[in-house]
Amino acid sequence: MRGIRSSCGNRSPSRTCSAPTGLVLGFETEYTWARAVLRQRQCCEKFIESGTPTIVPDWATAELAKASANAFLATKISFIDAIAEVGEASSADVTTLADILGHDARIGRRGMRP
Repeated sequence: MRGIRSSCGNRSPSRTCSAPTGLVLGFETEYTWARAVLRQRQCCEKFIESGTPTIVPDWATAELAKASANAFLATKISFIDAIAEVGEASSADVTTLADILGHDARIGRRGMRP
């Protein structure tokens, strides 16, 4: 039995453990919802009580969420690095460009440093 699959937001590892931006706690299908919620509360009580957004999907969804978040963040970092190279080649101010892109709510400021 695999048990719990947890993921805690998108911060550095030390900050993720002490103050997660969100919790995704996946349980195998053999767990009933009531057992899942009880187990979740036992493991993450202080985060849940502090208001950390928490989602309890099935195991496969939790795994896919973690892989997708990591892939998205890697793509975002790779993108700004590629744009930085274009900016340097064209004498554009890459820091200002990253700031401009970061103001777009669909993109966000996090991870937008060349």
